[in-house]
Amino acid sequence: MTFNNYYLLVDELKIKYFKRLKKNKPILDRYKYPNEEIYIPVGCSLEEIEKLQARNNVQFPKAYIEFLYLAGKSHRMFDSVIDSEFEILKEIQDSFLFELKESNLENKRAIWAIDMLHGEQFAFFYLDEKSENPIVYSYINDSEEEKL
Repeated sequence: MTFNNYYLLVDELKIKYFKRLKKNKPILDRYKYPNEEIYIPVGCSLEEIEKLQARNNVQFPKAYIEFLYLAGKSHRMFDSVIDSEFEILKEIQDSFLFELKESNLENKRAIWAIDMLHGEQFAFFYLDEKSENPIVYSYINDSEEEKL
């Protein structure tokens, strides 16, 4: 039985890394706009997470599975402040790989981008790390564009 198939058999994922988020108390928007309502993250089902992994032929680390389960559909925890990360994860992957190629950066490791800002800043982790809670790296294209 695979790691994720095990979690599909239980009613709720046992949380190890995102315990504070699990409490699912309202989280104020990190930018604290005065007229905004209190913001509550929305998670993905375990079945949705399993399908995402299968579609992309990847195995996510436990911490990222927890994150998706608790806040994968809607959150404002990254710089992009995108409110529906789950629906655009494929677009984020494609944009990140395109950006690496356009920047002539060779990548030989399996990667997964978890956030994108303006198509040139990304947060990502390596899928081949042997950690349940991998390091999240930042990629920022700081090349100056030709000015008109």
